[in-house]
Parts: sequence; C-alpha cells; structure tokens
Amino acid sequence: MQISDMSKMEYPLISVIVPIYNVEMYLQTCIERIIHQSFTDFELLLIDDGSSDGSGAICDAAARDDERITVIHKVNEGVSTARNTGIELATGKWIAFVDSDDTIQKDYLQRLYHKAEESDSDIVTSGIRYDYGDHNKEVVIDESDVKSLQDEAGFVDLATQELITSPVSKLYKRDVIIDNSLRFDPNLSIGEDRDFNIRYLNVARTACSTLYVGYNYRQYTPGSLSKSEDPLMFKYDYQYWIQLRNFTHNKGFHSLSTEKMLVNRLFHLINDKVMSIMETSMPIREKYFLLKGAFNEIDDFGYLVKQKGLIDYSNKESSSSSSKFSVVTTLCIVVWIKITNLSFQLLSRFITRRHICNAVLRVFSIKIMRILNYFLSMMTHQIIVGTFVSIMKKKMREYCIIKKRMVV
Repeated sequence: MQISDMSKMEYPLISVIVPIYNVEMYLQTCIERIIHQSFTDFELLLIDDGSSDGSGAICDAAARDDERITVIHKVNEGVSTARNTGIELATGKWIAFVDSDDTIQKDYLQRLYHKAEESDSDIVTSGIRYDYGDHNKEVVIDESDVKSLQDEAGFVDLATQELITSPVSKLYKRDVIIDNSLRFDPNLSIGEDRDFNIRYLNVARTACSTLYVGYNYRQYTPGSLSKSEDPLMFKYDYQYWIQLRNFTHNKGFHSLSTEKMLVNRLFHLINDKVMSIMETSMPIREKYFLLKGAFNEIDDFGYLVKQKGLIDYSNKESSSSSSKFSVVTTLCIVVWIKITNLSFQLLSRFITRRHICNAVLRVFSIKIMRILNYFLSMMTHQIIVGTFVSIMKKKMREYCIIKKRMVV
C-alpha cells in the first residue's frame, strides 16, 4: 500500500473518505465537487482500491494541487476494506463517506457539520437525490432534533430509516467508530453498509436528521459501488432483520410498536420473496427449489406465526400487495419446506440403521405423506400441492429402494 505525505495538515474537523475502483469517467467531477466545498476545514482521503484504469493517476494529480488530499494506493480488496483503510487514516472529528461516482452540493459539508455541532449528535442523516440519467428522484428525511438512541423510539426510528442502507449522506463521529472498533465487514459483498450502520447506532448516544438534500447518488453506473438486484439480497435482508431484532431486544425494547415493526418487516420480506417467485412463468418444480434455497436457513417462522395478529397486510414497505391468498401461500410454503426437510432428515437416519425393517420404514413414510398431503391441501393452491406431493412420493420411493438394497 502506497501512502502520499500525510503531514500536510493537522486535525481537520472532517475526514472525507472516498473508496475508488475503476471510475475514471466520473472521478474528476467527484473530487472537484469535494475540494470546492464552502466548508474548507477537511481532509480528503482518496483510497485507490487497485484500479486498473486511469483513476489512480487522477487521484495523484489532484493531490499535487491540493494539500488537503491524501492518496492511498492499495491492492484490490473491495469497498469495505477500502473504507476501513480510510477510517484507520482519518484524523478528523467527523467522518463523511462519498462514493467515487457520486457528487455533493457545494454546501454539503457545511450543512451537515453545523447540524451535528448544534445538536451535539453522534450521527447526522440527510436526504439523497438519485440520478437516473434521464430523471432525478429525491428521498427526503424528516427534520428532527437530537434523539437519544438509548430511547426506544429514537433507536427504532433511525434503524428503520430508508437511507440506513448506505453510509453516504451522513456524518459520523470518529470517536464512536474508533472507540468501539467499528469497521465495515469485508466478508459481506452485499449489505455491508447497513450492517455497519446498525452496529454504529447500537453504540452511539444520539442522532439527528435534516431535511437538507445535498448528496447526488448516481444510479446504474458501470463499475460503480452500488449493488444491482442480487439473488443473495434476501439472505442479507434476513440477516439484517436478525441484527435489528437482537439489538432492540437486547436494549429491552419490547413495546407493541416495536414488535409490530419487527413482525411486519419479516413477514413482508418473506412474502415479497415468495410472490416474486410464484408470479414467474417457470415450472412449479423450479419455483419450489428457489423457495427452498431462499428459506432453508430461516429459523424465525415460529416467531412470525406467534405474532401473526400484528401483521399489516397493506404494509407500504412491501413491494407486492399482500392479499389473503399470498399470506396463506407464504405461510404454507415456508412451513412445508421446514417439514419436508425434517422428514427427509429423519428418513435418512432410519435408512442408515439396518435394524429398521422395510415395513416400519414404509409405514413411517405413509404417515408422513398423509400428514403433509392433508396440511398442504388445506393451506395452499392445488397445483402446488399436487406437484410437491408427487415430488415427495418420488423421494419416498427412492429411499425405500435404497433401504431395500442395504438390507439385501
């Protein structure tokens, strides 16, 4: 890792960290918007994460012209490690993250800094302007005075904020990050920003928000840091839900509003996944395996069923309209997957025990089939029932054949 001279300035108020990887088309504009801020007491840490285009040269040229800029050239290890490198080198009281293909308004640092200082908050959140090329869309956060994150309402409000998924458009207190050894998880390829934020909120004291929108987020940039829709997104969404539940419960937050928030986030997460798969034109068998792959690791269906009375079927967070049919289908499919997995495991154990005779195995298999068939026929669409049961029967026959060969 190569680091340029860092003795140019001492103790700036803000450290701006920019992770960079192959964005030469947009990098110059990003840097210029930062160095021409109305707020001047900052250092700019440009972390070149092994770019193979001209990004590194652009960084070096900028550093020669502005003593506030420090350039770090390192091998490519991903955006999380790049941001962590910036955190290690940051000396400012506050830390701001900017993605290398985005831009900020001239008064961005000024507005966030003054909001942070006047409220004595550990974190300031602001809105984002999404740039789609042919149009823009603004996401505005309600203005709020300082909120205690030790208070249930304050913590839940920040932890469920729409823009919690990103480290940009925010100002973090460096001492909170350093004192609690907070870093971005390099093992996460998706959701690392949200993971960092929820852990930050868990240890921070206070937070505030501003109506101000000064961050311009470029969407669908080739080679950019933003994530497209990924098959693993459901897994990381669920892992974030677990973090959110654990942090709220560990803090002793068990109010009705908090439990309702948790139940609805989990239900609509699962429901949206189910409906996105079920509404496709792929064969039922393929749908089953997609659903099975998505839900195999979920262990909170019991919690969902127990709290089903709190589910809001018209929840606006859901990307699909949750009808009663989709609710029944969702609950049925996820429970069916759990039951079939358990039955297959039990059958496998029986098969490996030679002293279990074929007759016992056959009776056991028939019992399982009858239970599953009754449950499915009562709870879900007939075509799904027929297809799934036929698959189950085929598996049972295969197990019986295996057992017979083992006995022989």
